[in-house]
Amino acid sequence: MKVFINCDCEILSATLEKILSNSITSQSDADIIICEREFASNKPLFIIGKDITQPFSEAELKQKLSEFLEKSEFLEKKTQSVPEKNFDAFEKNLDEMWDNYRKGCFEQVIEYQKGVDQIKQIGFKVLRNSQGKHKIMIPK
Repeated sequence: MKVFINCDCEILSATLEKILSNSITSQSDADIIICEREFASNKPLFIIGKDITQPFSEAELKQKLSEFLEKSEFLEKKTQSVPEKNFDAFEKNLDEMWDNYRKGCFEQVIEYQKGVDQIKQIGFKVLRNSQGKHKIMIPK
């Protein structure tokens, strides 16, 4: 496992560097980026405070990182086995359900949420912009 540490807190960075000294690499070569907050990246983000809470022990950190990497590799394999598809029909359906929800058709709320949950359960991301338009993404 190769990690890149991207933390603003110097004490946290130094602690992580000491614990993971044999695993530290550049951002481009890393399997995981350890950080304090989410940001746009093509690498899995292991977020301190979300994926592990402070304080943590060296053993706990290594265990959580190992579990996180296994989960990330599983999702990567799962999404690689899904061919790139055009999700226009699904996205249009979500857009229509969102419009009904905004108009006050509360029975659509449950159906809308079920649809979003089903898509997320197979490892995809569902994004919605401010106009209520949806985009289904395959995580990389």
